[in-house]
Amino acid sequence: MADYLSPPTTASSSAARVKRRRINNSSEESASSAGSNVSQTGYTQERYRVGAPPLEILPLHEIPPSALLDAKFLELESRMQEICSFWNLPSDEMALRNRVTPGESSGGTPTVLIKAPWDTNSSNSWLLCVNDLREFLISNDLAFIFVEVLAWEMFVPQFMGPIVRSDAIYAVWDSVLEPKVVDILQSYPRLDGNWRTIDVLRIGSQLTVERNPVTISINVDEDLNEGDWLSTEREIQELVRSYGVSLRDVEVRIGRGDVWLSSFPLRSPHHAANEEGDLLQDPYATRVPMGGDFGPAQYFNSKPSNTELHGQSATLGGYFIIDVDGQRSMKVGVTNYHTIRAAIDGFEIMDDAVNPAISLEDYSAAKGKDLEKTDKDGIHPDFNSRFLMKLEAPSRRKHNFTVLKHKNEIASATKLLSSTKAAKVKISVRQTLKDKEFLLRQKIDFFDNDKNYLGIPYLASGFCRRTPDNARLDWALLEVESERLGENRVPDDKAWKDIEIAPPCVDELLSGVASFREFETTADQATAHMVFKVGGRTGPTRGAFSEIRSSVSMKWDSFMGIKTRSREYVYIGKPGVDTSLFNRGPGRAFGLPGDSGSFVFLGDGRLMGLLWGGPTSKNIDNNILIYFTDAQDVLDDVYNFTSANGKAGMSARLGV
Repeated sequence: MADYLSPPTTASSSAARVKRRRINNSSEESASSAGSNVSQTGYTQERYRVGAPPLEILPLHEIPPSALLDAKFLELESRMQEICSFWNLPSDEMALRNRVTPGESSGGTPTVLIKAPWDTNSSNSWLLCVNDLREFLISNDLAFIFVEVLAWEMFVPQFMGPIVRSDAIYAVWDSVLEPKVVDILQSYPRLDGNWRTIDVLRIGSQLTVERNPVTISINVDEDLNEGDWLSTEREIQELVRSYGVSLRDVEVRIGRGDVWLSSFPLRSPHHAANEEGDLLQDPYATRVPMGGDFGPAQYFNSKPSNTELHGQSATLGGYFIIDVDGQRSMKVGVTNYHTIRAAIDGFEIMDDAVNPAISLEDYSAAKGKDLEKTDKDGIHPDFNSRFLMKLEAPSRRKHNFTVLKHKNEIASATKLLSSTKAAKVKISVRQTLKDKEFLLRQKIDFFDNDKNYLGIPYLASGFCRRTPDNARLDWALLEVESERLGENRVPDDKAWKDIEIAPPCVDELLSGVASFREFETTADQATAHMVFKVGGRTGPTRGAFSEIRSSVSMKWDSFMGIKTRSREYVYIGKPGVDTSLFNRGPGRAFGLPGDSGSFVFLGDGRLMGLLWGGPTSKNIDNNILIYFTDAQDVLDDVYNFTSANGKAGMSARLGV
């Protein structure tokens, strides 16, 4: 299955909902030049991409069409190639495919896909070609087939790297350029309140990332069209270049995107987890290690269809020790607050497929429910409802997928055993069958005997807290069952076998905390320090600290009464990682949804941060760029949070 990426200048959200918006750029002037068909049905016309009827936003996958439809296409292919040749499009780069959203393996929209080189005249000539192809398809009773032309630029691998202090933009970004860029965005009515992230990094086609241009990458809401931001892009470009020759090569890219969080909202049916990252190969362990997977201990029924769904998985980053009352200490699990929201009364799920025009209010907490209070005020030990907020490990998302996978493997092995006559093969298959049946029984028994129960929240920040320098505070401390408590031990060498460089602290306990502020106030550059994490979704990975913090304005902020943007610390997955899904490089995703709550640490074993999310766009691949909260800020906030209203604060420190 192939992926079509957004071009570097037109990013798309990879957090799209079940019913994805189609991009309709219809206008009387453009449509009349292309003929009657596209003016009646609408079309998409953007840099590097033209199609009709209006196309879904990227990214999209492609899968083969039905045999019957493919046979019909082959009958008409020669005439369609003639149409392409007339408009100077390469006829040999045309194919019929079903376009599906990521994660889907069937269905989709039958589409004639054409790859072509892009130039300044492409947009209009492509639209004329699309119109002729659509008219031909309609005349052959194939009006349900879409046409989409894509530029080769959309397939060029993109590599990215961090900003360092020697980059000219570092000295002027925070105090000068960033506020002015925000002012420009807010001066455009369509963008005011509708931009989501501003990230500064190096992006380009060079494998040596230092050769790629410094890029200001801005994500805006997916319901905007390219015309809403082109003039903004140019104005920001002119602003940056006005600050001297050293900044003349800085690029500006605006595209669609948002910020991913594990529980905003839940989406997958409980049986539909289908990624290899969801497969739990080993027997379930009683003690949950650093970076272990967990989730809400319940299913959910979406409204109004009453469809049964499971919660997303998240990561138990590791463990803290808190001093409860000056005399008693307690070992607690650490994760994000947003990862436990689904376990709180008031969390509801709406059907996107039933109501594609769903609004963000449908995802906010129900009035008068516990979730409305905890989003705003957090969770304290005396909040009695916390005893109902049950969590489990592993998550049932992964458990259900693993059980289904094992059953399929057992069925395949049983079929092979009955069909083969070779004695050696039978011996091997019988052993495989025995091993798989043992694993399946162990995992089902683990849940049937309630060994999956992890614990309940003890303290949590809620959604609205910020650090003194306006970074997000998104943390939760979990009261974990004593027999399930693990330790902050870095996985052994086996877990890091696919990572080019493993941390020196392999198989050791984390020790100490290294604040981001150390790198901001000393000559030592944080980029000299490789960072690592262990997540419940992507496992052990490594990355690099970038010196410029990102500006983030999430959709959810407005529902919480938050008016100011946050400034977030940024890590980039192994510099040089190829963000193209066509040409995946030797690197590895640093984090994905499901990794929220992961500990981020240095090679010397010091804890540095708590992963909470990342941008969802193809402007900057959400596999690569991740946002973190400073670990020391989390520890400090535990004390500040618990010392409010005259109470004695609880101090927190890294556990063992």
